[in-house]
Amino acid sequence: MDRNTGMLGYILSRPVSIQKYICSKYISNLVLVIFAITLGYMASYFYTTFLFGDINLLSVFISLAYYMLWVSFMVAALLLMSALFESTSVIAMSSIITLIIVRILAGIDGIISFLLPSSMAVEATKVLISNDFRTPYVKIAVTLIWIFGILMITNKVIKRKIQ
Repeated sequence: MDRNTGMLGYILSRPVSIQKYICSKYISNLVLVIFAITLGYMASYFYTTFLFGDINLLSVFISLAYYMLWVSFMVAALLLMSALFESTSVIAMSSIITLIIVRILAGIDGIISFLLPSSMAVEATKVLISNDFRTPYVKIAVTLIWIFGILMITNKVIKRKIQ
């Protein structure tokens, strides 16, 4: 998107590295999304508590943290798609299709699910339903590796496009 408006060239003509540019876009988008989803999560918590009774608040916060890892992956994937494509509609559709495929693959097989970031959304649901507080360290690590990998690929794509 910044490439279409000329901002990418302007920003990178200043003493700003591509890594700083990508990190700032990622963090700013992530903060906005986390804020919005947290507000919605808390509103749904209070509404559910009002209608159906108490829910363990600890399970809500742990579930939210797990879900935020999945959201962090989604933001990284969207950032990669915006580096790959110029059209806003292509960016949106490719992001949606990619994330749906990742989510569907997580539901097909346990081993595949173990290797995909969408398993964190499943963990978030599991915590809310069963109050199972066992931390899925490997799934968290896999998700963080995916996020880091996507950001590294985004870095390579942008470097290739500006040269």
